Amino acid sequence: MKKLLLSIIISMVAIAFAIPASAMIYFEPTPDLGIDFYASIGLATEYDITNYSDYQKNAAPTLKDTSVLDFYHSSVFGMSAKSGKLYVKWEVGFENYEDYALSIYSRHLYGAYAFSDDLKLTIGQTFNPSFWYTYSSARSGYAGMGHGAMFDQRTPQIRLDIGPAYLIAEKTWTRSGIPGLDNESTEVKLPKLYVGFDKKIAKHAVGAGITYNTYNVTDKTTASMNLDEKSLAAWATFVHGLVQVTDDISLKSQVYYAQNAPQLGISSIEEEADALVNSAGNGFDNTKTIAGFLSAQADMGKVKPFAGWGYASHDNSQYDKKDSSMEYYVGAVIDVWEHKYSNATVVPEIHVWDRLKDRNGNEEETLMTVGARWYVSF
Repeated sequence: MKKLLLSIIISMVAIAFAIPASAMIYFEPTPDLGIDFYASIGLATEYDITNYSDYQKNAAPTLKDTSVLDFYHSSVFGMSAKSGKLYVKWEVGFENYEDYALSIYSRHLYGAYAFSDDLKLTIGQTFNPSFWYTYSSARSGYAGMGHGAMFDQRTPQIRLDIGPAYLIAEKTWTRSGIPGLDNESTEVKLPKLYVGFDKKIAKHAVGAGITYNTYNVTDKTTASMNLDEKSLAAWATFVHGLVQVTDDISLKSQVYYAQNAPQLGISSIEEEADALVNSAGNGFDNTKTIAGFLSAQADMGKVKPFAGWGYASHDNSQYDKKDSSMEYYVGAVIDVWEHKYSNATVVPEIHVWDRLKDRNGNEEETLMTVGARWYVSF
């Protein structure tokens, strides 16, 4: 009862003042009611310490990434409920990261029914299979969210799990802004399809899959390009895994190979580099991307250090060279307090994003941030 009353009070305060929160911790539903409210607030204090050249300042004046006590992008408030084989979840996110205006958005809204231990149907908006193989770097606001991973947010979907295998029909968040087109439109007529598996083996895990979609692109400004209703394809194949090296040390990794990744909805910190390229009136040239990451974390009680590296390379026949970049980071999750109804953590981190060379062979900047994220969960 105390937990229920506390949950109701927290919920009313969060709604009244529109306080952002982050789903860092989930409590098991109250046994007698099968319902639980949760919330978590995340603040970011991160500073861009990159020494930009005059050329870089003029070419990209908005690259500065300093954040001073902004609500972190994964802040949420939500509830979950369970009754027998039925499980439902509703979650709302808040953010004003990097001085953006406060936004409220839907993160989770779905129902799942377990017909048996090996058969489950999920309908609504939630994570896709690749989410669990991402990492959140300091340069976030989704910008550095899993560089080399396949993070494409939470999507409306119909998912069928059969044992370790899954089949998913998912909404595609296509990216616009194709180089060479001033006013294009992208139309998706069918859901993006996922087919794959995720399997636990003792303390380890392994998974693989493929996702595919087609879409049409129309140029609204240059009729001579003959691009009306041109059908294009986007796909990605991936493999990922988790290795528990010891009881206290784990490694996580994912590698994927994709065509037209942004049109699949995959978030990227180099959307211009991995987008379709208009080939001067001859249609589009597809961009191929190979990317991956490796991260490690150790559990030392109240301190959990981590480190990682990510890489992505984009290849398009319109250019002689590939556009590649990588990032690496080191930090720790530090427990500040742990209570029956609440806990708090601070996550200091140093992060480097090395953009290497662009498609024309020009040396690009190396971005550096240092700072921390602060979380309190209820």
